[in-house]
Amino acid sequence: MKSFKNSVSHKTLWVAALLAFALVSLTGSATLVAKKQETTIGKEAPTMSWSPEIIKRIRSGDPQKGEAMAKKLKCQKCHGATGISDENDTPNIAGLSRAYAFKQLFDYKYGRRKDKIMRRRCEKVTDQDLADMAAWYETLKMEPMMGIAASKTVPVLVNKGDMKRLLLPCETCHNAKGTGRGQLVPSIGGQKREHFIDTMTAYKEADRKNDDYGVMRFIAERLSDDEIEELALYYGSKPIVEEE
Repeated sequence: MKSFKNSVSHKTLWVAALLAFALVSLTGSATLVAKKQETTIGKEAPTMSWSPEIIKRIRSGDPQKGEAMAKKLKCQKCHGATGISDENDTPNIAGLSRAYAFKQLFDYKYGRRKDKIMRRRCEKVTDQDLADMAAWYETLKMEPMMGIAASKTVPVLVNKGDMKRLLLPCETCHNAKGTGRGQLVPSIGGQKREHFIDTMTAYKEADRKNDDYGVMRFIAERLSDDEIEELALYYGSKPIVEEE
């Protein structure tokens, strides 16, 4: 009986933690996080602090300046002129919320997210330039997701989750259509399938560690490779047909 109570207690804590994260995502509120992490901007913090300074910077992003900076950095070479990639393994970045896009660029700049090409691009510009580019890409339309047309049915993990593994439904944070909720949860509907799989695998193997509170690592490490592929099929865009 004692071990059963302990087990229930641990599960309750995990569910409560995930629900708390979902609540922040649903409301789109970054102020709750900011109050708890009002410390640094730049290289000192292991993860980006959602401080008042950061939030102010994100809100000040200018889409027109961001478009010009994106062209200067030749972002279109990989991500397409409208944020839609021409490669199956390169992410679409059109339609990402400016807060989420800024965090990714910021993490590349300060080495919290690893990619040599992105690091070289981002470390050359100011944090304001990153905010401007994030504002620009937020205005662009994301690629349509294939959804049920591709997967034939809605995967159980999308709308039911699996509480035996402490997995809330994906739609709790990302919406059934993958459009995300609030400013901190990204759009995943219409993402390149191959990139979706690569990203989830990176979380699963802890190769990517810039997710707030380790939420995506917690989720991904509990998923099988087949489940990740199933979710990629549902949320992903139509694959690019490679020419012979």
